[in-house]
Amino acid sequence: MANVDASAGADRYNRKTTNQPGMCLWEVQVNGYGPAAMPSIGPHAGQYPIAYNGWLYATQRFTDANPPKGAAVYFGPSPTRTDKNKNAGDVCISLGGGLIRCSDGAGAGRMATMTIAARAKAIARPYLGYTTDFLGHQLVNLGPRDGSNGVPTVSYQYIKDELGAAYVTELQKQLGITADGLVGPQTVKALQKWTGVKETGTWVRTDNAAIQTKLGIKPDGLWGPATTLAIKSAINEKKFAPAPPVEPEPEPEVPEEPEVPEEPEEPETPEVPEEPEEPETPEEPEEPEEPEKPEKPKQNLPVIGVVVGLVVFIGGLLAAIFGLPR
Repeated sequence: MANVDASAGADRYNRKTTNQPGMCLWEVQVNGYGPAAMPSIGPHAGQYPIAYNGWLYATQRFTDANPPKGAAVYFGPSPTRTDKNKNAGDVCISLGGGLIRCSDGAGAGRMATMTIAARAKAIARPYLGYTTDFLGHQLVNLGPRDGSNGVPTVSYQYIKDELGAAYVTELQKQLGITADGLVGPQTVKALQKWTGVKETGTWVRTDNAAIQTKLGIKPDGLWGPATTLAIKSAINEKKFAPAPPVEPEPEPEVPEEPEVPEEPEEPETPEVPEEPEEPETPEEPEEPEEPEKPEKPKQNLPVIGVVVGLVVFIGGLLAAIFGLPR
């Protein structure tokens, strides 16, 4: 798959003012993406007689209405037109910011810039989406997607178309969800959970890169044939089924060691009877204390002498006074 500078192609197409009427696919290839996009290559080389085939054979299709600058924007067969070109479809180049550059947009042979809704109304064709590959060539250097950080989504229909209903059903069985063969938010969330990314229900390029890494292929973020093949192979190998629980291996039984017979207990040594305590020697009686001898009354001899002398003196004094004989 050869690389084509998509942003340069958008700028080139935006400068063009006239076109070959009714030749939208040729105009985009020759005057938009230029020589790098010629001729068509891949498994469908030479099988693009109408624009609608560019959508059918693309491997990187997105259905949101925010195509990045440089993406190829497609419209499908008309449900209301009756002319011979009603099933031819239409292709334009995105300029980014919700605007596309279209051939015959301002009338036959005149280029114009318009919104996706305006183009769909003008040509009475439904909007299909956009692709990041073109006629087998890889579109590179795409601009950011308007309001979406430049990360376009992968449509549910694209995932179903790439894998096929049988593979989708088997994938759903392995993921443990309703197996109806239809891709929707439930299937995408389960696939995101298995991949290990945020479960948003919308599959984006970063999810592509994550699952590509997990499956061991180049993580370029683009869902192409290599990614489809890797996912189908993983489904066949039942890699999306939960791993069976690992039962712990039984531990080998360790033979019990024979019990060592207990040694007989030594007979207890009989207790030696305690020797009888010797009787205490009675204490010798204490010798009685000798009674204290009463103290002999002390004679107050000096006092007696004074009293006697006083009596004699008084007797002499009375004798002298009364003339008594002494």
